[in-house]
Amino acid sequence: MEDQRKMKNRRRTLPQRRAGFTLTELLAVLAVMGIVMAFSVPHLAPLLGAASLKKDGSTLVSSLGEARQLAMSLSTDVEVRLYENPNVNNASSKNYIGYQTFRFPPDGAQNDDPSGMVPVQRRINFSDGIMVNTQLSSIVNFAGLATNDRRNRESGRVGPTQDTVDLELVAGAPQPVTYVAFRFTSNGGTNFAVDSNVQDTYHITLVSDEASAVAPAAQLRDFFTVQINPLNGSLQVFEPLP
Repeated sequence: MEDQRKMKNRRRTLPQRRAGFTLTELLAVLAVMGIVMAFSVPHLAPLLGAASLKKDGSTLVSSLGEARQLAMSLSTDVEVRLYENPNVNNASSKNYIGYQTFRFPPDGAQNDDPSGMVPVQRRINFSDGIMVNTQLSSIVNFAGLATNDRRNRESGRVGPTQDTVDLELVAGAPQPVTYVAFRFTSNGGTNFAVDSNVQDTYHITLVSDEASAVAPAAQLRDFFTVQINPLNGSLQVFEPLP
């Protein structure tokens, strides 16, 4: 009798198994998740693009600031080059893959660059989807600026300039790439040509999609603009209000 009572109590204390999900329930959950993701992805893409735009813009500002500081500390010119994308054949849609800074080497140092300069840093490429709005970037769209003015030429203010160099965009396969260049000088200024009408117009504007790369200012919703004072080299950033 006592043994029967113990067995009955033991059966009462055994934990009960919980029922699992059925296949139908799992498929229903997956279907709901798919619908949610289908609606959320289009809204996430602009947020991801904005994050990349902010990161690339901040990196560009830091690189330009470092180039200016280096020019002053070494008392020499430091050149910034913006490389065009050689795989875009349409001139109206041409864009830029990244940038790199250069300086003159110590006396007697050998280098292969036609300008006689050596790289300060590796090429920094823009993130996927980040492009330069060429209409709102007078650094790369400098037609009509005072680069040919006699006073500017005599004072060495001839930037921006354009040239071509062989780059290995793919390992082991160098190809000619056009670049736009300007320099920070030993006093912290630049070699930008100056004119009373355009002395504050040297800037570069980054955007996060191809349509914005050719859009006028009034149509831009998200951008990152860096403006460079041609006289003292100071930097100013412009972004849309949150």
